[in-house]
Amino acid sequence: MPGFSGTLDGWDSWRRLFRSLPAFAPLVEEILRREGLPCSGPLTAAGPGTNAVFRAGNRGEWVVKIFAPPESGIDSMKDYQVELYGLERAGRLGVPAPALRAHGVMEDKYRFAYLIMAFQPGEEAGHALRGMAEEEKRAFVHRLRLLLDRLSGAPLEDGGMADLLRARAAANRSPENRRWAGLSPPLQAERIAWLREHPVTEEAYVHGDICGDNLLLRPDGEPVLIDFADAVAAPRCYDYPPVLFDLFDFDPLLIRLFRGNRPPADFAEDCLTGLFCTASAGISWKPPANGCFPAGWRLCLPSVLCGRRSSVWQEGRHSRVSGLNPAKVGGILLFCLSYPQGYPLFGTQRQDCRFFLPAMF
Repeated sequence: MPGFSGTLDGWDSWRRLFRSLPAFAPLVEEILRREGLPCSGPLTAAGPGTNAVFRAGNRGEWVVKIFAPPESGIDSMKDYQVELYGLERAGRLGVPAPALRAHGVMEDKYRFAYLIMAFQPGEEAGHALRGMAEEEKRAFVHRLRLLLDRLSGAPLEDGGMADLLRARAAANRSPENRRWAGLSPPLQAERIAWLREHPVTEEAYVHGDICGDNLLLRPDGEPVLIDFADAVAAPRCYDYPPVLFDLFDFDPLLIRLFRGNRPPADFAEDCLTGLFCTASAGISWKPPANGCFPAGWRLCLPSVLCGRRSSVWQEGRHSRVSGLNPAKVGGILLFCLSYPQGYPLFGTQRQDCRFFLPAMF
């Protein structure tokens, strides 16, 4: 009798079921029994995401991550392989990450790959940073940079995994990356031209999604990295967009500390290259109501990267910006908005407001 009780016939079915305790509880219990781990306590769904993640065990001491099978509309087997490698690499290099307890594939109603990790207590760093004093932020950025140096500084081992990580990075940079297909043709052309003019000159293991909820802070202040499924072999600037946009939430002090002694213009170029190398453009397809963008969206100008917040955005109104040359400016920080009257980007004029493109220059 299968452990998983749901029926999968595409993405909508998986989206409805991937946090369902009735659908997954027997499967999770069978996986834990198979691995000789206790499973007498309650089962709880853990966090949003693409794959099914549950806390289990006698006291919630295990995290069981079950990857979406092909019948879900996405085949996550490569994500499983990449995350397994990332956890093992972190363990070898002494990078704080959840301890891997077991992994495998369960032949059930569907073929489910899974990881079992020790539960890692800690506060999401994105939330913790909002309440930190300046000295605490300085200490945090110092620890974060050490963590990233340790994770990405060691060379990739030759073999099939390195080839897979390189292929994923190449697919993200590709003009055929369908997640960028919604941009207007001039902007697509500018992205392609930018990447052509900024070819890959270094290769490192890059986590790919260091956002506010993928970095935990232990009680001793040590950052712990989780969720390695988006890793690629790419320049280290690939990691900049989620760090600056999501984890730091535009905080000018954190950005300046992270930039360190690098000239703002050089750092800005790396940020834009990192953004254009990512898998997703962060595109929203819903036009703003009455041509006005919702409160909270911001367009921050170059001084942000130097540690001063200078915004031209006014809530409920359009602010037109002109005469910018992003390649030479010390860095425009997020969000680059399309205004109905046109917004000059790379010398081109966009007339539609169907999307917003998160961008840092």
